[in-house]
Amino acid sequence: RYKVQFSMPSKWTMETLPIPDNAAVKLREVPAQTMLVQRFVGERGPTFFKSIETELKSLANSQDLSHANGAVWAGYDGPSVPRDKRRYEVMLPVAK
Repeated sequence: RYKVQFSMPSKWTMETLPIPDNAAVKLREVPAQTMLVQRFVGERGPTFFKSIETELKSLANSQDLSHANGAVWAGYDGPSVPRDKRRYEVMLPVAK
């Protein structure tokens, strides 16, 4: 299973967003976060994802940033984009 999130432009509020027509779709406001991010192109597996997460945690530690235990893997391209051209990011929430 996948969890899908969308970011909405700041002109929208929870009160002005369209109401989903599918009961499985839930709207919720997520507080702003600061993230360390590594971008990459081309589909990779869990081992690659974990290696990037480890690198981001090391960078956070070297900069005296506290970090979450888990990073998020985000994909930006649809199925019409060839797998080797798809854009992804690994994002690690951090704080001073």
